[in-house]
Amino acid sequence: KMSVNNFHRKFQSCTFTTPKQYILKKRMEFARDLLINSELSVDEIAEKTGFVNRYHFSKVFKNYYSMPPITYRKFIISKNKKKVYKYAEN
Repeated sequence: KMSVNNFHRKFQSCTFTTPKQYILKKRMEFARDLLINSELSVDEIAEKTGFVNRYHFSKVFKNYYSMPPITYRKFIISKNKKKVYKYAEN
């Protein structure tokens, strides 16, 4: 039994972010985890994270992480391979 404005103010005072920014952060973190830890396609990840289509998802992801989802996945995979090789050499 609270107004939208009051909820918004209280939420922001507790989390230091708006509800919209908080939800976007959670969706992007979930998308990032799916990109890293699954073999789902970008279309499937877009759907699982609540985006209308892969194009909108890719645009939002790129704005959030400074690279498109496919590039991010390839970057993380190559980075992890380098870590494996580094530890294998020691």
